[in-house]
Amino acid sequence: MGSFCSKEFDGDSAGTTRGGQGRGSASDEAASVIAGAGLTARVHLSLSCDGLANLDVGSKSDPFVVVSMKSGSDTGWSEIGRTEVVANNLSPRFVTLVPVTFRFEEVQMLRFDVYDVEGSFTTSDASRLDIRMQTSQGTAECALATIMGAHGQMSVEPLHSPHLPHQKASITIRAEQAKNSSDLVVFDLGMRACPRGNKSMFFRISRTAEAGAPIPCYRSEVAKVSGDSVRWSQSKVGLPVLANGDPHRPLVVELFGYRKSGSHICLGSCELSVDTMMSRAGGPGGVFNISSGTGQLVIESCKLVPQPSFFDFLAGGLEMQFTVAIDYTASNGDPNVADSLHYHDSNGTTLNQYAQSISSVGKILEHYDSDKRFPVLGFGGCPIPGAPANHCFAVNGREDDPEVHGVESILDVYRESLKWVQLSGPTLFAPVINQVAAVAASERTLDPENQKYHVLMIVTDGVINDMGNTMDALVAAADLPFSVIIVGVGRADFSLMEQLDGDDIRIANAQGRKASRDIVQFVPMREFSNLGFHALAREVLAEIPQQVVEYMANNRINACQPRARPPVPPPRQAAYGYGGGGSFSHAARHGQ
Repeated sequence: MGSFCSKEFDGDSAGTTRGGQGRGSASDEAASVIAGAGLTARVHLSLSCDGLANLDVGSKSDPFVVVSMKSGSDTGWSEIGRTEVVANNLSPRFVTLVPVTFRFEEVQMLRFDVYDVEGSFTTSDASRLDIRMQTSQGTAECALATIMGAHGQMSVEPLHSPHLPHQKASITIRAEQAKNSSDLVVFDLGMRACPRGNKSMFFRISRTAEAGAPIPCYRSEVAKVSGDSVRWSQSKVGLPVLANGDPHRPLVVELFGYRKSGSHICLGSCELSVDTMMSRAGGPGGVFNISSGTGQLVIESCKLVPQPSFFDFLAGGLEMQFTVAIDYTASNGDPNVADSLHYHDSNGTTLNQYAQSISSVGKILEHYDSDKRFPVLGFGGCPIPGAPANHCFAVNGREDDPEVHGVESILDVYRESLKWVQLSGPTLFAPVINQVAAVAASERTLDPENQKYHVLMIVTDGVINDMGNTMDALVAAADLPFSVIIVGVGRADFSLMEQLDGDDIRIANAQGRKASRDIVQFVPMREFSNLGFHALAREVLAEIPQQVVEYMANNRINACQPRARPPVPPPRQAAYGYGGGGSFSHAARHGQ
């Protein structure tokens, strides 16, 4: 391939420079990273039907199923597969598996059209049948996430047909992940004879594509150069992410000199593969010259470790617990004025940025919470007239039970709260982080059969005023089954938020202790104003699956075998209580 050195960007910085070369598009780079993120699972759907109507004379119906999908901004359905035809059977068990790529961060709708073959046929292959010539037995629709979020990955859906209004037919959908797709590549890299003038460095790995430029798929932490060498902390990346599941696929490793401005200096690159890294690690063959002629990349160790995937944990019963925290500081503006970030139009047809972010993210996460009850918290406002600002209060007004049922109820209580909550300040994150972290700690267990993982989404408009306390809270929370999503609305300066998102440099508390893992994802909503809800949700949720898997690996928690759905648990209000009174603690409410 020769020398390869693509562009690397941070935030709003202009880009990478190398010998005065031109600069590229940060949005193109972001799109490439998203496209190659690999936060997916290849899934096989197996189908069966029960109670189909008998539409044939002298024999039973001959059914088959056509499966279609619609996701993101799609305007229509696209067929993704068909089963075989099962002759003379009203409760067929189809053997043809329908493959589909599950994307956690998207809403993927599935449609199942069941048909009875008209006339005679000589083969069970349904791929060439003209569905316009067949008789409909009914249709069912459901989200792929509904199947994936169900314990045992099974969903039974009724079939609806205007021509058969009294039928009781149903279709059962089971999902199973394709095997050998979740191995983890664990490796240690270093560099020696580093070019002078670089105090800190990082590397980036891109995998070659069938066509077009290599796809960036992994970026290391930033490490300090010691003398003329640097050694990065151990890297752990899923094989599907790193090499699309192929250990022989060529990879390009680029070395960068880190610059705070974001215009990092590309120092050169080399080409290798996971297989090459494993076979040569730790020996003379594990030293690779850099294309620039300066420096050598050292493969110190590399191994392939079987790893449960995010899908495996969902299949084993993992519950995702979603909490929303809303910013009620005065900088949002008077909710009754049209230019306020909290303004709602009178007819309710247009969502403000707070409601947009809650809706787009919540409608995905609610599929993975069996009781669909979500705590809704507020901070920076005065829920009691004349009282001091409260930095962790129940938006529904019930301090002993801050939960509501479903995403639409979140939006309802949010709109209603603007009638009685007085906007105030300052902007403090630590109280709500500590509150939800306390719940995560109370429910934490090493029992694989009872895993709950908490996701807190903070929606805010302004500059954070308790950076030190927030970093302390996040470092402590990194050891818990807990992730934090921060969505910035409006046009404020969000540079401090970028510091909390530890993609480049792991955050540390006041004592210098670094977070055990990155649990924060920050997204400024203004970057997605023209891209639609699905693009925002994809970016906001992009890191959650890997954060879940990393937490489980750190705590040596294995995925359980798929199991049947248990009864819906009672509301979790006790976990949010304080002492015998059942309300939030004084420290949490007032930011202490």
